[in-house]
Amino acid sequence: MAQDETNAQIANDLALQYHQVNRSEESLALIWSFISKDLNALDGEMRKTFMDVLTALGQENSTAKQYRRQLYSILY
Repeated sequence: MAQDETNAQIANDLALQYHQVNRSEESLALIWSFISKDLNALDGEMRKTFMDVLTALGQENSTAKQYRRQLYSILY
């Protein structure tokens, strides 16, 4: 279990770095690989990072739209 949390933290940090260098699609894919299995990964920190990246991309970004739909499908 501790190993999974360590991997999640590393993935979250890497996703943030991807986003900072305009590799947002890779960032979202990496985070999605964790939150699609556990929405509360890192006590919700990964979901927050995911939402921050989506917000930064804006409503009209096609990648953001795709991941928003996927998120909504597991929420509802």
